[in-house]
Amino acid sequence: MTIYGITRASTRKQQASPEVQAEMIRKHCAAVQLPDPVILDEPLGTSGRTTDFFGTGPKAAGCC
Repeated sequence: MTIYGITRASTRKQQASPEVQAEMIRKHCAAVQLPDPVILDEPLGTSGRTTDFFGTGPKAAGCC
């Protein structure tokens, strides 16, 4: 089983936030006995947009 955790920061002022979020995700997984998560970082400034982490969305298919 693969566990994914997603971190994000809306502004440059929140740039340290993804590291804190990732640590919280890792600690939660350990607490509930889940495998170590794969942490995915949403790019800065993409709030309100769809991030295609796995290359399966419309842009990956040549659309948009």
